Amino acid sequence: MDSSSLIWSERIKLLSESNKQPTVPNSYLVRMLYHQQIVHAASKKLKMLDVGCCDGGNMIYFAKCGYQVSGVDIVKEEIELTANNLSKEGFVPNALKIVSDQKLDFPDNEFDFVLCWKTIYHTGSLEKMEKLLKEMIRVLKIGKALIINTLENDSLHILSEKIGKNLYRKSRGNGRFSYFFNFEDSNDFLCLLSKYGIDNVKIGSHSGHLLHKPGTDNRKIKRSFRIYYGEKVR
Repeated sequence: MDSSSLIWSERIKLLSESNKQPTVPNSYLVRMLYHQQIVHAASKKLKMLDVGCCDGGNMIYFAKCGYQVSGVDIVKEEIELTANNLSKEGFVPNALKIVSDQKLDFPDNEFDFVLCWKTIYHTGSLEKMEKLLKEMIRVLKIGKALIINTLENDSLHILSEKIGKNLYRKSRGNGRFSYFFNFEDSNDFLCLLSKYGIDNVKIGSHSGHLLHKPGTDNRKIKRSFRIYYGEKVR
């Protein structure tokens, strides 16, 4: 198990032992979902994938909205906690899988919606981020939505320690670190989305900065995360 997986395994064990309620979706994410008419599901056959499901909180929300839910994460403790939390709410996921080498074990064009919340920057390198992004788009149906959030330049993650271009690390004690890869310039991530077939992109933030087309709102608002909404066009 690599250091990143070990850190997450330990954190999830503590979370599981605390018996805390699963996390709920960020309030701005919920407003965005309604604004883009993603919830409630128009059909019981609609499928969503949560990439980085953690404790299953987002999956529970979408299950209650009528979606068939699936989730992936990097350690079995997260998958087990998600399964347990879903079961408590009376839901059975379509699939819960451990991600290995940024590969998503699902067919092409499988999902009607893909969410990647507080996850993609944990890949720790451009190569891994690009590989995971490509996989998320591969399993998404044409014309359907992808929502991803990344770090903002004033995020506490970014303020930890810069060790290279777009690369940061945060001490977790005992000589261990979490590594983050994040584009300082949002245009770089927009180019990556476009490269793999995502268009009609809008950007928002956790601070309530409403979704807008890139380049149409240049207000300086302190925020921890950027939020990207886009649709698969090819």
